[in-house]
Amino acid sequence: MSKLILTWRDCSDIKDNLVSVVPKIPSGIYIVHPDNTDSSFEVFCEMDYMGGGWTVMQRRTDGLTDFKRPWADYADGFGHLAGEHWLGLKKVFHIINQKDTRFQLHIALVSHDDVTSYASYDDFRLDNETQFFSIHLGRYAGSAGDAFRGYDQDQNQDTAPFSASDVDNDGCNPFCSIGNSTVESCSIQQNQTGWWFNQCGLANLNGSPEDAEQNQGQRTHILWDTWRQKGVPHTIKSVTMKIRRIATNN
Repeated sequence: MSKLILTWRDCSDIKDNLVSVVPKIPSGIYIVHPDNTDSSFEVFCEMDYMGGGWTVMQRRTDGLTDFKRPWADYADGFGHLAGEHWLGLKKVFHIINQKDTRFQLHIALVSHDDVTSYASYDDFRLDNETQFFSIHLGRYAGSAGDAFRGYDQDQNQDTAPFSASDVDNDGCNPFCSIGNSTVESCSIQQNQTGWWFNQCGLANLNGSPEDAEQNQGQRTHILWDTWRQKGVPHTIKSVTMKIRRIATNN
């Protein structure tokens, strides 16, 4: 007797197919198989937040996972899916590059004094690895400000390629002048973390504290500079980046 094996393409696909048969779909770890790849892999699905169907691509909550990582780790993913993790650029690319799909990117932020905010982009794409997973963002909505694009073109990280400490695509050739300092590598300046840097910019949700501060637990260095209170950026305690399908006309 053959065994029926159900394969879901992403968390939105799980929600859409189970909502009519399961009264409450639980959040948790699921196996997905995007329709443009030969591999299956685990993801964390958020099914309680804003209607559910979210595939989590990054989560930071307690500082226990080290985000000081080389390119290979950011490409493949690291951490623990139920806790802090980075899903991996290759996996995210497979999910959002499926045929006849569009994906929204949603960033949920919590400050150290438990204020919440968000930034959302109605279209989110990545180029392939040969183009260093350059990011493409649609229209912004939210309460945290559009830190990805910043206040002027020099700060705009939309369309920027991904960089890590050992793969430098940040546009600082040979260096960038930021404030009163000279920066040769945004990743190294921000403690060897990976992000879509463009002459550094105003966003780095993978920012890591300097080692001397690691044990103090006060500053995570998660950067979303446009989210401010009385002109001062909020100190961010936790963040989740998640993606969900947008209905298409196809």
